[in-house]
Amino acid sequence: MSEAVGRVGGRINLGIFAVFFGISLILACRGGKNDTYTALLVFMIALFQLFEFGVWKNLDCNPGESNDRASHGAYILVWAMPAVLCLAGAFLAGNVIAAPASKQLLMGAGLVFAIVALSMLPIIWSDKRTWCSQPGNVLQPIWWFQKEEVPLQLHYLWLVGILMPTVLVDPAFLGSGTLAIAVGSYMFGRTADELRTGEWLSITALLSNGIGIWALFYPVIRYMMYGLEVAL
Repeated sequence: MSEAVGRVGGRINLGIFAVFFGISLILACRGGKNDTYTALLVFMIALFQLFEFGVWKNLDCNPGESNDRASHGAYILVWAMPAVLCLAGAFLAGNVIAAPASKQLLMGAGLVFAIVALSMLPIIWSDKRTWCSQPGNVLQPIWWFQKEEVPLQLHYLWLVGILMPTVLVDPAFLGSGTLAIAVGSYMFGRTADELRTGEWLSITALLSNGIGIWALFYPVIRYMMYGLEVAL
């Protein structure tokens, strides 16, 4: 992989991160019922692009440098997401179906995932191996932790933790759009990664940034249906 391609790829990742980090700030300042929760969701998805920049910056994958650190960071982010989103849904979201029982469920799940993520930190950082992620056939990172032995691989437990806040927080608008974009991104990622090298995860993360666009504009649809008082 040439250094020129790496520089271009890194700049694209930084640009995407900047755009959706900006959207997350707009959402956080907008002040709607679910905007703080949604701002965290959009920010965490965008953060994958920053870690991908770290991969592009050091394709030689020298120990302790940006690729190694970014690969560690991306793995931690993966397991932090369900913890942060479940807890944000429990404490910050204002339109949660079947509350207060569902908020208690989210709080319990968030604490479980927080314990899982925190318990892995000393194991991850004591690992002396170089976590070396490399771009694959469609120029998306194949994360080191997808191929190597790590404390936990992505599996159904993680999926449940991501789906819970998605289907419980404003399911008619925010939740349904988020789920549709996430499923569409995953299906496209699997199709694009026809050799099953592992690039599907990076492709899914990239396309899932579309959730930020949906979060920004879905109140317009709600406004047209129900009026200003319930738009946000």
